[in-house]
Amino acid sequence: VSHEKAEALCRIIDAEITINGYWWPQEWGRLEARGASEEVGVGRVVIGYCLARREQEHAAHTLKKDKEVTTVFFRWLDSTGREEATAADVFTKAELENWARWLKATPNQHGQGKGPGTRKRYVGWLLGVWEWSLHQPDFRAGVPQPVIELKHLTLEKAGPRAPVIA
Repeated sequence: VSHEKAEALCRIIDAEITINGYWWPQEWGRLEARGASEEVGVGRVVIGYCLARREQEHAAHTLKKDKEVTTVFFRWLDSTGREEATAADVFTKAELENWARWLKATPNQHGQGKGPGTRKRYVGWLLGVWEWSLHQPDFRAGVPQPVIELKHLTLEKAGPRAPVIA
């Protein structure tokens, strides 16, 4: 990163400081994505992750699940018109939550959306891809940091509480 880019990032960070002096960007990873020196296609990252797991000789059922989640993930990207999305576009809190909502709303062959456990597993898988990509020299520059923890995502809205009858 050049000196000018570093100063520009410092100005952006200063603008994000709240009245109490805490820095909290509106969307996680936004500043890192702006400062990334290369744009990396998210498809390239996902495929690289699946190939790396195959080379590590993971169990056959793990590789089958990778293929299943990858297929669903690319279907989601296609449905949103972002076949060429970058990792910086997709690896954000808002986008992961959008994917979880899409999984819930998109019916399977039985006419039902994915259940909460499946959505959590699919989003957790994509978080694993994100974390893996941070340690790969080919992708590190174009991938935002930090990785969001699954517990910080809103994958399920709490329904109304049932009345308590005493």
